[in-house]
Amino acid sequence: MLPQKTKKSALIPYGITLDSYSYFWTHDKYIIIRRKLLISPDFALDKTAKQADADVTNGKVGFYGANWDYPFTSKIREPLKQNAPDANYVPIDAFKNAEGKYIKETYNENGLFSFIPKSSKHAELAMKYLNWMATPEVLFFLQFGEEGVNHTMVDDIPHMVDDIPQWIAQTGENMQMSNLNLDYTLVVNGAEQGDTEKNVKTYAAALATGDKAYEQLAVDSYKINTTDGFTGFYYGVPNEASIKYGKTLGDMNKQMMDRLIVVKPAEFDALYDKLVKEYMDAGGKAVQEENVKHYREIKASSK
Repeated sequence: MLPQKTKKSALIPYGITLDSYSYFWTHDKYIIIRRKLLISPDFALDKTAKQADADVTNGKVGFYGANWDYPFTSKIREPLKQNAPDANYVPIDAFKNAEGKYIKETYNENGLFSFIPKSSKHAELAMKYLNWMATPEVLFFLQFGEEGVNHTMVDDIPHMVDDIPQWIAQTGENMQMSNLNLDYTLVVNGAEQGDTEKNVKTYAAALATGDKAYEQLAVDSYKINTTDGFTGFYYGVPNEASIKYGKTLGDMNKQMMDRLIVVKPAEFDALYDKLVKEYMDAGGKAVQEENVKHYREIKASSK
């Protein structure tokens, strides 16, 4: 439960709000929040996030950051409702930059990569299979199953010509093992009906499994996630330096985050500069230089 001495403030990203109390996390207030025990003192030891999830579902957490659909896909909203019936997840942008935007990285337009190995003896058949799967009627059936058995069509967007499918709780031999059957639909990442608004509403309905409040939460979360977003640059070629130093740099990055979170505010800048130098000397500079080289080559070849 949040301490009663906290002041009423703006709602926070996936913040648990109890009795209208909440915290708004800004960089200059971070150390205060940590000292008020709204961040677990053992966070650095929680490598799998299991303890973090447990703290969230027990109503101990005032703020956390994650993917927009995390409360649904990670199965943490059900136990929260049981442990703290008056608590809720509230999606909101948290970190504004100097331009007044809430920048966050989003998926590239293709969403995911599907490839056929060069060593495949049946590449042509694999391509035909993917093309068959991408056929609208086939893809719809793979994702939503049979109407009346696996889903029902609901008019959930008044100005839309077509209804959207909503998942039905199922049993028996025709039941789908998961919403949208994502493991079976290799050509999409989420719901796909040819229209962004329908896709969002359909995926939200699948995540919420009949709970209208959580369905709206999913829609709001997605909108925030895709506002002021940017996509990473696709190089299309491997970074040899990253392959060589990737493990070391990945471990260093985690240690840097942990140390910078607990450092005293007055010592932050000095520690940051020190850790960045160590990171760059350990291979970060080589990775950066190779990325710059590939970037320039790709840009030059596309002119």
